[in-house]
Amino acid sequence: MNTRNFISLVLTLVFFLFTDSFSQQGWLSLPQNATNYDLNEVKFLNEMSGWACGELGTVIKTTNGGMNWSLINTGSSAYMNSVQFVNDMTGWIAADVNNFKKTTNGGASWINQLVPGTGLLDRCLALSDQICFASGKNGNLYRTTNGGASWTVVHSSTADYNRIFFINNLTGWVTATNAFFKTTDGGTTWQQSAMTGSNKGVHFVNELTGWVCSYPNVQKTTNGGATWQTYLVSNYGNVFYEVVFTNELTGYIAGSANNYYDGRIFKTTNGGVNWSMQNFTTSNGLYALQMINQGTGYAVGDGGVAFKTTNAGEVNSGWIYSQIQSVNNDLNSVKFINQFTGWSSGGNGTLIKSTDGGISWLPLASGTTSFITSVNFYNPSTGWFTSTGGVKKSTDGGSSWVSLAGAGSSTYNSIYCLTDQICFISALDGRLLRTTDGGTSWQVVVTSPAELSRFCFVNNLTGWASGINYIYRTTNGGTNWTQTILPGQNRDVNFINENTGWVPNFPNVNKTTDGGISWATYNVTSNSGESFYGIKFVNLLTGYCIGVSFTSGKIYKTTNGGVNWAAETIPSVAGIYNLQFLNELTGWAVGSRGNTFRTTTGGAVFISQTSSIVPENFKLSQNYPNPFNPSTRINYELKNTNYVTLKVFDLLGKEVASLVNEKQNAGSYAVDFNSTEYNLPSGIYFYTLAAGEFKETRKMILIK
Repeated sequence: MNTRNFISLVLTLVFFLFTDSFSQQGWLSLPQNATNYDLNEVKFLNEMSGWACGELGTVIKTTNGGMNWSLINTGSSAYMNSVQFVNDMTGWIAADVNNFKKTTNGGASWINQLVPGTGLLDRCLALSDQICFASGKNGNLYRTTNGGASWTVVHSSTADYNRIFFINNLTGWVTATNAFFKTTDGGTTWQQSAMTGSNKGVHFVNELTGWVCSYPNVQKTTNGGATWQTYLVSNYGNVFYEVVFTNELTGYIAGSANNYYDGRIFKTTNGGVNWSMQNFTTSNGLYALQMINQGTGYAVGDGGVAFKTTNAGEVNSGWIYSQIQSVNNDLNSVKFINQFTGWSSGGNGTLIKSTDGGISWLPLASGTTSFITSVNFYNPSTGWFTSTGGVKKSTDGGSSWVSLAGAGSSTYNSIYCLTDQICFISALDGRLLRTTDGGTSWQVVVTSPAELSRFCFVNNLTGWASGINYIYRTTNGGTNWTQTILPGQNRDVNFINENTGWVPNFPNVNKTTDGGISWATYNVTSNSGESFYGIKFVNLLTGYCIGVSFTSGKIYKTTNGGVNWAAETIPSVAGIYNLQFLNELTGWAVGSRGNTFRTTTGGAVFISQTSSIVPENFKLSQNYPNPFNPSTRINYELKNTNYVTLKVFDLLGKEVASLVNEKQNAGSYAVDFNSTEYNLPSGIYFYTLAAGEFKETRKMILIK
């Protein structure tokens, strides 16, 4: 691989064929580093711009969909309960101790607004840049119609007000402890109804149909609040804070199973009659939830935690595949430092970067036409790459690179960063080099009789390096290394702790439980072929092995520590040369001619866009083969961008599998459905495609 010649990289904007067509774990933790104070509310204007507020005057802002947050100076240390923006510039925050503030420059500065006698304010709601409501614990509901210059009391109650919701400029509702209020004239007059409970979140999808959450139930009305019906959400826990519906059937409730801890999100798909807890838990309580469309939503809570979903909170299984069209070179290395930011490298100086978890990629100018064999970043700014021409370093995230003359100009296979100062590189000539000054100088710490490949460290002291016929181990941070004979190519090495590790050697995998002193061999595949290039375990039982069988790229998976392996379902590609897992669910693999794979569910089936040509009509094709055992493929076409669901039902109409639940661009798609993943018996099943107003169902037969 290191000596192949490739076509030049076209340095243009690089996107996946299906930029919006990706599936992922339902709710992903956002890297919210702006604050660790509690966050009480989150509000997004669109998919990019949003704010959250919390204790000690905390207001944070994002302009890239939650990938990065910045702390906004409010000039206050009050407990911020609510944030409302009507556009990018104009917004309000409501807090305790008579604190109400407004900004007209996106939060750069704030002006105190006098709301007479307010005391503690729980919530505010802005209908426009002039009309805003504020409510609190003192039994008064306030309104301004002149942008906050003056405020008037429009309703008083003996109850504590909790949440405000308007469906339009005239019709709105306010929840309160043991009470409920409604207006139909823009808040001038209000009608009160009795409603037992704490009555936190309120949401209406039209003037008639709405919900109020009050643990452990949700109450639903279909007549604007005149009468209510109660449905159980959960039989454990003690608080719900927010309820949000994206249509009359689909809704979400956020709260905690242990007061301020153990956050939970529940979802309904039948209008609130039945609820199921989403495949998502956090030890931090959740205080606010917002869905900005049918797929995308945000949740925030205790300790500054922030979560995001882009697929309606669902967990869709699969390796998400795409070939980067502008990269006609093999990709040989991939490195992500978090769930969003990563780099990949390959032939002819190819170097690309992603800031959205691998959904899209941008080219970087590497300053070389050599084969970049490995790229490794220690943090968002500092990284290195090795190539057939030497070593380079970047301190600006890959935008620019400088050659490290001290490493020489040998052919290097891999680089590993232990810290921003301590790195290791392996060479084709068998040398292992180390730097302790960030790459200024390098020392040879191992000389092997054959080529060295890759590294794995489980802490700052204990690590391994793989090479042809040998494995090397250090227990003092790389100063000294001990050699163990292990016949084979040994192109990768992966340890999960100081004792247990694996090395791939086609068609087998070698495993050690004593730190590499002795090894046991387990067969991965009975197929003849060329090589394995990488291995990664996410825990003691679950691991992945990648490579090439003849000219077909493979991903194999084990769930029993490497004893048995099964091939993952992926499209036909020439080879897969590197992979990385960030945690047990999220991983990436790269390979021949710009082929990339991404999973956020630990692998399994995949969804692929087979064509970006816009068809004339929507279409759901008959699955093939049919009858099938155990797998079949379902093709469909979308004539415009839509939120799409593809679900499988049994003869009784019970949903048995959710294959697609996300926004997809216009084009043609294919989904591989493996019945064994859902433990389905033989029988007749139906699959239904829904996209906007289009809906179609077809029958398929499983015969075992």
